[in-house]
Amino acid sequence: MRQEPEHLGRIMVKSPRPSPAASRIQPASMRSDNWYPDIPERYRKWEFDDFSEAVRAEANKFFIPDKTHYDNIRHEPMTIYLHGNVGTKKTSLACAILRRWRRAGLPSQCGGGYGEFVDADRFAAAVRNLEDGRHMILSWRNAHVLLLDDLGAARSTPAVVEQLCFLVSYRYNHCLPTIATANLSLPELATALDARIASRFQEGIVLDLGTVDARAVAK
Repeated sequence: MRQEPEHLGRIMVKSPRPSPAASRIQPASMRSDNWYPDIPERYRKWEFDDFSEAVRAEANKFFIPDKTHYDNIRHEPMTIYLHGNVGTKKTSLACAILRRWRRAGLPSQCGGGYGEFVDADRFAAAVRNLEDGRHMILSWRNAHVLLLDDLGAARSTPAVVEQLCFLVSYRYNHCLPTIATANLSLPELATALDARIASRFQEGIVLDLGTVDARAVAK
């Protein structure tokens, strides 16, 4: 059995324990339907074809697997960073990409692989309550595909930034596909969080979705 990284055990937990309802939430690696990540209901309807041809062309540079074995895609770009103003459909596109990975048949090729969706608030909560959140962080670290939503949006304590650096660096070093969304450009993310996090995403696909708030336009 792989030993849990020492890094996770160095933070003293002083926050209250989460509510019983929160404690019942399990990482995808522990659920019976272990590929379907915790995509919020609002974003489950989005399909890759719902986006413009220009957006799809850029997003397609982030390897979308077909029936090729997972081990053969390690040379492809393993990160995609979607940034833009609020309401620019970053999370919608990210979820559409994540679901496309699932439909490509990747789980069976990974021997029971799984994907995960985690937003900034949920990640910060896991760090604040590390005694209960440790298994969640390990599940996010090892997911075959991970979606980190709204990077930089939650209150970024030193502990949160430290764990996020560790998570992103681990996945980068082990060539695990990672999708991220943020309102911040990579230079802004480097200032708000840590230059190491921004650097890991700089090497992959970076897609600017602009400034137009689609929610405001739709009114």
